[in-house]
Amino acid sequence: MSDYGWLAVILWAVPGSVLVGLVLIGFWGLGFAGTAMPSGLYWLSWLSVLLFLTYLFVTVRVGVVFIRQRINKDV
Repeated sequence: MSDYGWLAVILWAVPGSVLVGLVLIGFWGLGFAGTAMPSGLYWLSWLSVLLFLTYLFVTVRVGVVFIRQRINKDV
């Protein structure tokens, strides 16, 4: 596996799996599972979805900057 592959594993494996779990809880809290949830967990579910979207944005942004730096360094 290349350096990029290990970077992807490090960036996604642990925090990504935790956040996917939070988002699944979030979908349940937002009513997609068809069962009710206490209101405190309802707000936590919205927070988990926002946290996942923020994490996705930051990792994509960091990845783009990292790849651009590697391309510029190679040229």
